[in-house]
Amino acid sequence: MSVKLDHALNPVTALGLYIDSTGTTLILAGEGCFLKVFEAESSKLICLIKIFKDQTIHGILIGEGEIRGNELQIAIWGGCSLALLKRQVFDDLLSLKLSSVEDTIIIVSDWILDVAISPHDDSCVLVTAHNSVLRVRFENGTCPAKLETLSSPSRSILYSAHLIWESPTCVLIAAGTVFGEIIAWECLISNETAAADCRVLATLTGHEGSIFGVQISSPISGLYDKPTRLLASCSDDRTIRIWDIRGERIEGRSDENLDGRNSPALRETGFGDNGLKNASQHTASRCLAMVMGHVSRIWRVKFQITARDRLMPSSVLVFSFGEDSTVQQWALEIDTALKPETALGATNTTRTNKTYKLSHLATYAFHSGKNIWSTAMHQITDRRTFLVTGGADGKISSCDIPLNVSRNISTVSRHVIERPDRASLDQNDDIDAVIQFRTLDLEDIVNSGRASSEINTPEAYSPPSNMSNQEMVPMEDNGKPRKQVKLPKKMKDAFNRYAFVSDNCMLTTTNFGRVLLGRIGPIIEWEELRLPEFGKEDLMSYSIIKGIPQLNIAFLAGANGNIYIYRMGGTITKMGDVQGKVADVFALFDLKSKDIYLAVTTVGGNAIIIFTVDLDLSPQLATGPVSYVLPEKFIVTSVGKDNNTLVFGARNGSLAIYDFEGGELPITIWQPDELGSLGDAITSITSIPSSNNSLIYFLTTGRNGIFSIFAVTTPGESELLPWSAICQIHRGTPPLGPNIEMAWFDGKDLFLHGFRSKNFIVWNETKQCEIMNIECGGAHRSHAYSPIQSSNGGHFVYTKASKLHIHTWQTSSHRTIKPGGHGREIKACAISSDGNLIASGAEDTVIRIWSYSEGCSLVENHFDCLAVIEKHTAGIQHLQWYGTNYLFSSAGNDEFFIWAVQDIPGFGVGVVCEASCPDPSEERDLRIMSFDVTELTPSSDRQSEPILLIGMAYSDSTIRIYRYTRVSGYRLISTARYTASCLTQIRHIQFTGNELFLLTAATDGSTVVWRTPTSESIFSERHQTSRQLSRLSTHRLHQNAVKALDIAISSLTKNMLVATGGDDNALAITIYNTENLYSEPRSVILRSAHAAAITGLCFLPGSLVSAAYDEEEMRITSSSTDQRLKEWSLKLSKAGNVTIKLVGDAFTSVADVGDLAVLRSGMKGDTKVLIAGNGMEAYRVSCE
Repeated sequence: MSVKLDHALNPVTALGLYIDSTGTTLILAGEGCFLKVFEAESSKLICLIKIFKDQTIHGILIGEGEIRGNELQIAIWGGCSLALLKRQVFDDLLSLKLSSVEDTIIIVSDWILDVAISPHDDSCVLVTAHNSVLRVRFENGTCPAKLETLSSPSRSILYSAHLIWESPTCVLIAAGTVFGEIIAWECLISNETAAADCRVLATLTGHEGSIFGVQISSPISGLYDKPTRLLASCSDDRTIRIWDIRGERIEGRSDENLDGRNSPALRETGFGDNGLKNASQHTASRCLAMVMGHVSRIWRVKFQITARDRLMPSSVLVFSFGEDSTVQQWALEIDTALKPETALGATNTTRTNKTYKLSHLATYAFHSGKNIWSTAMHQITDRRTFLVTGGADGKISSCDIPLNVSRNISTVSRHVIERPDRASLDQNDDIDAVIQFRTLDLEDIVNSGRASSEINTPEAYSPPSNMSNQEMVPMEDNGKPRKQVKLPKKMKDAFNRYAFVSDNCMLTTTNFGRVLLGRIGPIIEWEELRLPEFGKEDLMSYSIIKGIPQLNIAFLAGANGNIYIYRMGGTITKMGDVQGKVADVFALFDLKSKDIYLAVTTVGGNAIIIFTVDLDLSPQLATGPVSYVLPEKFIVTSVGKDNNTLVFGARNGSLAIYDFEGGELPITIWQPDELGSLGDAITSITSIPSSNNSLIYFLTTGRNGIFSIFAVTTPGESELLPWSAICQIHRGTPPLGPNIEMAWFDGKDLFLHGFRSKNFIVWNETKQCEIMNIECGGAHRSHAYSPIQSSNGGHFVYTKASKLHIHTWQTSSHRTIKPGGHGREIKACAISSDGNLIASGAEDTVIRIWSYSEGCSLVENHFDCLAVIEKHTAGIQHLQWYGTNYLFSSAGNDEFFIWAVQDIPGFGVGVVCEASCPDPSEERDLRIMSFDVTELTPSSDRQSEPILLIGMAYSDSTIRIYRYTRVSGYRLISTARYTASCLTQIRHIQFTGNELFLLTAATDGSTVVWRTPTSESIFSERHQTSRQLSRLSTHRLHQNAVKALDIAISSLTKNMLVATGGDDNALAITIYNTENLYSEPRSVILRSAHAAAITGLCFLPGSLVSAAYDEEEMRITSSSTDQRLKEWSLKLSKAGNVTIKLVGDAFTSVADVGDLAVLRSGMKGDTKVLIAGNGMEAYRVSCE
């Protein structure tokens, strides 16, 4: 029997960028004990290499000695293991000529923190967690490598370290300690022997927490009289500090004094005085700048110094990577000033005084959950660098970072990714990666000559003629000066509304009633359009404008009720009118019929008017209008149409359904409830194409941060949806809210755009990634957005400070090299009855639904995220499927939800909450630790809708059994209280016509069998008084909490086998007589089955019965926080004897295992199991 990895989606703990012999950039990613190799350009996974047998990869370093012909190219380390790959070995791994390097692994005596490959020969040095430096070298190119221990100044306990070669015989080391100190020292190496000397440069203090990251910069000229290096550090105290590593900044110090004698004494523990008080002034002088960054801990920090900055630096770029899953870009600004000083015997002398400041430039947030664990950077040009990040969510993201960011920090805002203007790009820069940002003033546009300069300013706004100062003041008859009437000030025109007529052409109206057409390109060409003579003042002060870019038309309306249409290349023409002031207009294009409609509402009106637009008609281009009466207090905010079905969305979040040809009154009205979206404006309604002729699907967006999908049926087809003519079948809460303004499909991908606080965000819901994030001031501003089809580009225009701002981008702000999943530990997983859907729930309070696809090789296997559910407010405790259409979930805060799941044509998996916890406690402070769901066997004359029995186990040791149907909801059947121990597991083990039997487990290590009497009334809708569960037996198995439990029925003896795993590392098998659950069970306990708590176990499907029919073999898999996945053979004789034998054992890279489940059964006894925790892995368990 064997246990083999099938696929992994784990935290990305190490990254490196490798340029192969053809110039192709490869991304090397450490995921568990495997190295995954991706093509950076195509994001294609090309290779999967197992590096270590049972150790996660923690670091990857790419050597810089290729230009010198050195063979040693790559160092990979994790824990105490080190793999050194020469060029030919790595090429063989990429070409699959070599499958593994496990036999060449070097084992050292301590945890490796950093490695530096020598650029001078085929050797490297490494530093360990106790500040020891070791050298590894290949003598005469032979293997195995020779390992040598070099001298070190102390045995301090380190959290971080960085090594850099200064010369062939000198290595510079920065070591961050657990106690908040940084030790900077040199290790002097002899090439002939292992002898080495060390010299402490400084012991730097100032951080108020453990040092999580340090980096030494490349040499910088221009700061002092000679090239120098800076040191960056980050800490548990959330600060970033930049240090003068050699002390050149300290006046009166020479290189001979840098022997560490004036530094604080090196400490190896956190106790005792090491002279920090006397050395505080010395340390402070070395700290050049400090800033508080991120909202939580900072894991690492990196310099990015261009060749230009190395010579004449005015600023140095620094990047920090945090627990908050963000990358922050900083500029170390260097201000040089000359100050006069008086010296004895000298005159007019000056000295240079430099000041340093860390200023925030940008924040890049491309991951979910917590922690960016790995990063790699490669400078493409002096203006751009390629950044790759890997997170705890298993995602790998990449983006181009500009290095010539404006030093005017006030113009660069948080979450805004600025790129250089086109004019400043050289030939090596990628034009497609540019984000253009332009700000325009209306007066400049009008006076530019590209728009008409003839201003038809209304008389009401005409400025008065100037009066001479000598002009006589008018007098009254009584001789007193006449009281002058204050003349109105000249009003200034301003931008009003925007709409796109095509992908690259926009219309804008102004307060004076102008209409301007702008063509967006390398330059923006403007043209002023004229309204018909009779409607010159229709758009003054008030205007509404909507476009249909795919048809190159736009509609305009104002306060006078006239409706206008503009066609690209033509003029503005009146197409109709309504009585009263236009409140809003909605342009509709029916993709099926290719018809164009315009819906119009008026201020104070109780109807919506729809025009049918025919571009071939003359003169008004429209027929109709047709009026539809609105429900009371129904203010229309969006309109959608599919065939003969009209859908109106309201400001209060409700929907009204109309028959387009069948009458002016609504067919039905949908109102939001407590389980659906809260009442807020529906901003858009989009039809979803479907081949299902009996149902129509609409997608709506709202200003509550929710998008929903509805299925609509006509009354004549109500047998498909018997409860209503409209039903919400999906509810999504993407992380771009709370204002979602629009949704559209580009191919199979669903895109959304909206506002979060002051930022405009474009989001790909299908791929779960952000496309663009722009600070604009918020949703209250006039704005318009035009996506560029078949790409992630677009144009975004808005008004801010009376100016027109235009952002244009050709691609998204970043690329997803590998999609990820949960950003926190997965606590529960469940597999649907057909094995096609996987549900996972984590500490990030999110539930994800996945599919698992298998290819011809390991690199083709992958998890696909189909849906993301965000409603829980506490970490998920348990998940369970009922068939494929219901998913149940529980968490803390008394949370229990029932999710209706179904496939939606043209979209994917739809999920909507159908019910919640029926009886939450008053404080809502209980956890529903576990539950079980069973369908009651229906009688032949009862309705087909299932009746479900739900048993819940609470953290306060109570048990509740409910009857549930979708129509009637919950009804409490039975309750009980165990002891003061927290219940951890509950299972329904038997249901007869008049009795229900349950099994529970608790933190006291016991399993208990419960019984409650039932009757036929359980099938009735009538209310019945709940009954108390009675305890039949209590069986103590474990020394403390039962963490995992599974049940199987023996096909040989028909007895029930209960497998339990505990906090005591034990695996127990308990046998119950199903014909007499009152009898005492028998148990077999395997102590120390794992080296840590068993947190997941499951029986594998199928069993083998001997030919003599006297013995049966069953298989169990178990997982533990010791990161082992084990397979057990359980043999049960007909006489009742049980033997347990370990038959399979494999290392899993999933840390903090939370659950284990059978994924699917294969051929020849093969079974796929899913293990979940800090990541997810699928394993193939075979009977080989």
